[in-house]
Amino acid sequence: MTGQDAVSVQLAAPRREAQALSLAGDMATGTPAHYADMRISVPACMQSVEFWEGITVRAITRAGEFKYSNVYCRRSVDHPARVRQPRVEDLEFKGKLERRLNDEKLHVMITNVQYYAVELAELHTLFIATVSRLLDVRPIELIRPSLVLFLSGAKTIARLHNDPEHNLLFHLHGEKRVHVYRFVEQEVCPADRPPDRWTLQIEDSAREFISRHADDHAEYHVTPGSAVYLPRLAPHWVRALEAFNVSLTFSFYDGEAVTRQKITRFNEWLRRRGLKPRAFAQEPRRLQLKCLGFDVLERFNRISLS
Repeated sequence: MTGQDAVSVQLAAPRREAQALSLAGDMATGTPAHYADMRISVPACMQSVEFWEGITVRAITRAGEFKYSNVYCRRSVDHPARVRQPRVEDLEFKGKLERRLNDEKLHVMITNVQYYAVELAELHTLFIATVSRLLDVRPIELIRPSLVLFLSGAKTIARLHNDPEHNLLFHLHGEKRVHVYRFVEQEVCPADRPPDRWTLQIEDSAREFISRHADDHAEYHVTPGSAVYLPRLAPHWVRALEAFNVSLTFSFYDGEAVTRQKITRFNEWLRRRGLKPRAFAQEPRRLQLKCLGFDVLERFNRISLS
């Protein structure tokens, strides 16, 4: 790409009424943030539905070629506390992506989407350089950095969940509302319960969580050109508004996030074999041993971070 088609990323300092906090500060405190004036300029082709339809079709066809790249298509839920968001098996979107997402109330997520277009690969490289500069770290310290594409039909809801990585969501098309909650270990991931019984995995508990925090969570109206920082493990849910929505999320782990996810996945592996490992918060003396166990299993493709 050359000339006006070249990818350009510009991140402006967010404006706050009280104090402008840097992205590094938000990360250090685990504080969700809405950067209304954070600008991202992308090639003109990325403004068209046809571009994202082509990416989606390409990813569905080629996803098996790339490690850690997958395509997920799910139906909208009617309430963010719904635990089950049904997966859609029919992935025929050629010539009908926007119509199907709107009519059938669908979401499409493509992980490591940078593999499927030169424009996205260059954007991924620029995100790494820009975010590492903002955080004052070496690019290599952003572990497994990836671009994740989110496509949503109008008036759809992505359920309450949390992610092990840091996420910077850049919005490109449509409008959505993002609800973000502070992560409190014992409230979200009680040490006396396995992951499948944690708060966000049980509908009644998730409903009670949303109700309890109705007045003390962050709600952001996200429009094209703005961004949201989602701290790792912060519970969140998303409602798309009237139009077809397109967002790109720059996702990465730091060292602490990797350690925690390795322990969580290794414990899941042990539970499937009938064992009862202690939760992450109860494991300070066994972290290194479990991380080593994860590394061995990952080497033989028996386990992964995602």
